[in-house]
Amino acid sequence: MNLPFVKSEGVSIEMQDTFTTGDIINFNYTIEFDYDALVEYFYNIHCDDLPDALLDIKRVQTTNEKITGNFEGMKVEKNYQNCFAFVSVISPFNLEAKKSFSINSLLDIPLQLALAKKIFTKGETINLDYSSSVSDLNVDTTLTNPNGDSDEIDLPYNFVASEIGTYNLEVTASKEGYKEISLSEQFGVIEKDAEIQTTGRASSSLDLGEDITIYESFKENIELSRWTYVVIALVLVFFVVVFFLLPTESSSREVISSS
Repeated sequence: MNLPFVKSEGVSIEMQDTFTTGDIINFNYTIEFDYDALVEYFYNIHCDDLPDALLDIKRVQTTNEKITGNFEGMKVEKNYQNCFAFVSVISPFNLEAKKSFSINSLLDIPLQLALAKKIFTKGETINLDYSSSVSDLNVDTTLTNPNGDSDEIDLPYNFVASEIGTYNLEVTASKEGYKEISLSEQFGVIEKDAEIQTTGRASSSLDLGEDITIYESFKENIELSRWTYVVIALVLVFFVVVFFLLPTESSSREVISSS
């Protein structure tokens, strides 16, 4: 790609006109002299709403040769106004070149998946959708069934849960001027209705009946809940035993003392 040059009496800057989100602002520069000289110069970028960096003065002894270099600055994460790159020669005499550029930072897409709950029962209708304050999004959605089959769907989407197991929903949204965003969500389908209690750490405990069949991905949570109850019960028994033993030992001491 041929990039534009801006020249000013032996100083030139080569850079692109626009930087977008994720780009590293950079430029190449060239300083030319037709005689031997100790050249002192500095270079950087400037934007109206960006604090200026400390100047780092370079000193190069040239013998009728070009001085070339590269500047790499910050990564673009937001918009800045009235930006330009510059190279300033301060010795043996003053020369300067400037090149304006623009920053076009992409905006974030606020996106949320709309799922009524995480656990459904076989035969129940499941409604899938998303919400966003940005309109006219390009949305690609993939639903993966427990058997591993994936289908491209359009949101909003509803279906009757016929397979027991874990489903995976993946949604990617994009729009010109915005950063692409991808979200995924898992939900499960069980044989019969079960009571789900969710804590702040997203752990689950199920009130199991004799005939309820739970799909495999929830076994670990169930076993963890059972062991939790066992540990709590053992701790309670320990404190009860200690409570009843302490008065007995005290009474024994009183009997010995009186005798």
